[in-house]
Amino acid sequence: MSRPYEVVTDAAADIMPELLERLKIRVIPMDVSMGDTSFQHYADYRNMSADDFYAKVRGGIMPSTSQVTPVEYSDFFKPILEEGKDILYIAFSSGMSGMYNSCMITAEDLREKYPDRKIYVVDSLGATGGQGLFTCYVAENRDKGMSIEDNAKWSEDNKLKMAHYWTVNDLMHLKRGGRVKAVDAYFGTALNIKPVGHIDNDGHLPAIAKVHGRKPSLKKMVDYMKETIVSPQGQRVQINHCDCPGDAELLKSMVLESNLGIGEVMIGDLGPVVGAHLGPGGITLFFWAGRR
Repeated sequence: MSRPYEVVTDAAADIMPELLERLKIRVIPMDVSMGDTSFQHYADYRNMSADDFYAKVRGGIMPSTSQVTPVEYSDFFKPILEEGKDILYIAFSSGMSGMYNSCMITAEDLREKYPDRKIYVVDSLGATGGQGLFTCYVAENRDKGMSIEDNAKWSEDNKLKMAHYWTVNDLMHLKRGGRVKAVDAYFGTALNIKPVGHIDNDGHLPAIAKVHGRKPSLKKMVDYMKETIVSPQGQRVQINHCDCPGDAELLKSMVLESNLGIGEVMIGDLGPVVGAHLGPGGITLFFWAGRR
């Protein structure tokens, strides 16, 4: 029988609270700054609700996030190791943050201090609900009896099969964050152009299409899903949104009407870590695919 181990991820993963409780996933909080306010974002939104966060962003306060430091990783991991448990950590994409590298430094140090314990660090090359949905599968593997060694290998072998698609409703937010040139944002807004993108195999957030209008941008994500999804019958699909629940429900109906036989479509908030990039009106779609 394999030794007990904890599945850990970070607050970028946007896992719904009921799944965290059922699957016993541990989540490392992350720091967010907004003007004169700084807070730690936890999975349960204890310090600032999603509604309050996006209200501040709509009011013109641009957020910024800080990566988890090696010291913070050490402080989080030590009590787990001292309980006699090993750790399998699913990290926020190295293409968007230096957290994976920071954790690798911490893991090497802790392996020397706790030579009887095992620490595996997996770069999800993903984010938000895709990182979260993937972590849930990892936790389910553990609960079915998979050893930490086999689960870490499974994670590395399958992480690029979790498809991440996104679109935004506000190019001006991307402009304020320095992610879109001002002229592109102004003309794009005037022409009602919406970018559609994904997270690629390097863990970055490139736009891969531009469409006219909000509903067509949602449909475009479903079109990509139809092209790439594998084993859709009964599959769980996840949608995370940046304060646009109506559009999330519309996207859910499009997914369910796609005749793919999807089993369940879960809808959750998209937290401050990635929400700081996408802004109010951002929406994402995650599922198992043959490729990203």
